[in-house]
Amino acid sequence: MTDLHFLALDGGGTGCQATISTPAGQERSRVRGAGANLTSDFETASRNIDETINAAYLEAGMPASARSQGIAVLGVAGADVGDAASRLQARLGFARSKVVSDRDITVAGVLGQADGTLAQIGTGSFFVSRRNGRTRQAGGHGLVLGDECGGAWLGRELLRATLRAGDGIGDSSPLTSAILSEFGNDPHNVILFARDASAASFAAYAPRLLSAAEDDDVVASGIIRQAVDELERIVTIIEDGAAVPLYLCGGVGEHFIPLVGQAFRARIAVPGGDGLSGALSMARELHDAG
Repeated sequence: MTDLHFLALDGGGTGCQATISTPAGQERSRVRGAGANLTSDFETASRNIDETINAAYLEAGMPASARSQGIAVLGVAGADVGDAASRLQARLGFARSKVVSDRDITVAGVLGQADGTLAQIGTGSFFVSRRNGRTRQAGGHGLVLGDECGGAWLGRELLRATLRAGDGIGDSSPLTSAILSEFGNDPHNVILFARDASAASFAAYAPRLLSAAEDDDVVASGIIRQAVDELERIVTIIEDGAAVPLYLCGGVGEHFIPLVGQAFRARIAVPGGDGLSGALSMARELHDAG
């Protein structure tokens, strides 16, 4: 392998992915690591990113010191908030590197320079629409203030519905009864969990919610309907009448494909890339820029 190589990393609240590629485009490694959100916990995120990068070099059969010959682009949740990107970049040790948000690399991988609308819905969420060179964005503000429709948002709504059911002011269902039972049928235990829970901890409830909705659990179905309604509302606003390809991406977003209305389903397209491929293309551009 030549000294020059490219490293791309896609880091979100639930996990990281990294890949190393040669200048000729040969993939030398692809690894997964623990979650990284620079806003939620900078030090833990930085450590998880470093461990994921080291694992990528190990799988590629290269020493970690080879970073000094690498060109890297890292797209990480929370990198666009405050000085998080510059603080992380100062620790990396690559020949050249750039730290951007996970939104930036996903847009590069899914949309490239083409028109389209991207709803990226994983642990969190963000929405981007482009037409004729004009781009409009929404979301990506974290669980406390946003991340509509995302896995953490779904998990939080489920726990909120569980408490409402326990108080007798909301519908009860097999799912809410099971959740409350797991907390010892004590609402205070739910509150204590929520006080310290990360976005990933909330998102861990999303698969159960999605599964229960498929079984017509009344509470789960209501939360999913609420999420789909919000998804359609946001997409409609940022598209502003544009009839462009629609990409529903991410571990949660893909579940919404059969649930959105026909007007949306008719425009759904299969993405040709993802965040990792977007970061890799940006790393090549960084090298070519000199």
